[in-house]
Amino acid sequence: MSDENSKKPLDDVLRELDRDVLGMPLEHVREELAEQALDYDQLANSGRSFVLGLVRERKRASWMKTAEVRRQRFEEKIQRSGQWIRERTNELLAAGHPEIQAAFRDRKPDEMTDEELRSLAEEQAIAEALDVDDDG
Repeated sequence: MSDENSKKPLDDVLRELDRDVLGMPLEHVREELAEQALDYDQLANSGRSFVLGLVRERKRASWMKTAEVRRQRFEEKIQRSGQWIRERTNELLAAGHPEIQAAFRDRKPDEMTDEELRSLAEEQAIAEALDVDDDG
């Protein structure tokens, strides 16, 4: 590369190369590269590897972004689930269900984990379903 080219911005040099190379027959490009002691196949493979690396990186970045969005949605659902189960527990306590009141004889709903509250709500739903079956 001459001193003149080394002082030009890289984009300008690449545009000139595009103009010079795009219209040339492939064999002529090979000859031009050979004159500058550059191997066409090696240069093509290097360029191909570079582009494939960029594509892989973009796919990886895209995958990571998608995974982050999914993780955030999942966390929001878990949070809403926890809020819902606490609201449901309060409804059951207010309705005076003896099983629920017995579960909170020694501790308050705020002292229980979401998982414990879910389990309790499931047990209550099963008990209510069994009561409906017995009535019918």
